[in-house]
Amino acid sequence: MSEAREPKWRRYLRLVRANPAADLDDELRDHIESTTEALVARGLTRDAARAEALRRFGDVSRVRGEVRRLDERHFTSARRAAAIETLIYDLRYAARGLRRSPGFALVAALSIALGIAANATVFSVVNALLLRPIPGTHSDRLMRVYVNHHSPLDWHDLSWFRARATSFDHIIGERYGAIGFRASPASETERVQMSYVTQGFFPALGVRIAAGRAFDQMDATAPDPVVVLSYPFWQRRFAGDSSVIGKTISLAEHPLTVVGVTAPDFRSSVMNSNAV
Repeated sequence: MSEAREPKWRRYLRLVRANPAADLDDELRDHIESTTEALVARGLTRDAARAEALRRFGDVSRVRGEVRRLDERHFTSARRAAAIETLIYDLRYAARGLRRSPGFALVAALSIALGIAANATVFSVVNALLLRPIPGTHSDRLMRVYVNHHSPLDWHDLSWFRARATSFDHIIGERYGAIGFRASPASETERVQMSYVTQGFFPALGVRIAAGRAFDQMDATAPDPVVVLSYPFWQRRFAGDSSVIGKTISLAEHPLTVVGVTAPDFRSSVMNSNAV
């Protein structure tokens, strides 16, 4: 322990800005010096009295560390209790405000809920359309085409571009949505996700077929429409039964013939998910 004593005028500064470490050192120093003075009064020399006071006190560094640890624990508990008390006070104040203006509370809650839902929807679309890459075996050579602030092309515009394109190997389109599905006329209708796609969709994206076949040119003019199932949907609704190829299912109350099943790694180019 240093013999130097802190000037008294510095202690008054702690009324403005606390210094717990310096306060602790002062307390330890005062204790040792008071013990030293008591031993000097009994007849010991000052050096002998100070040595005896230090011996009786023990390891000053250890005591200083233990006291600081206890102080930190106390201050942490006090801060936690103050935070909980403030939170309880705020909740009570908010509850009183809600009771006084229930109509305003309802409008505020609905506004917050709508804002969260809108943000989640916008992020899902932006994440799927802009942030995630287009699926396909040659994704570095694929690009999306939009008009008017990312509005999609309609089928007539797409056909016009396909008839006049000279810089692209393929131009394909996909329209994503939800639709009613029935595995058979006797089964119940459920809501499923599906996509309408243009001719050449699977070859352009390099999609492999796990069972059956992909769409071909004859399907575009065939009287009976056909459908290709995604692998997860095939597993979930038909337990991976390959005999579903060639059978008829109902989508939006229209019969469609199943001609194929995509590979497990296929995902929609629009919403980045496995559709029908």
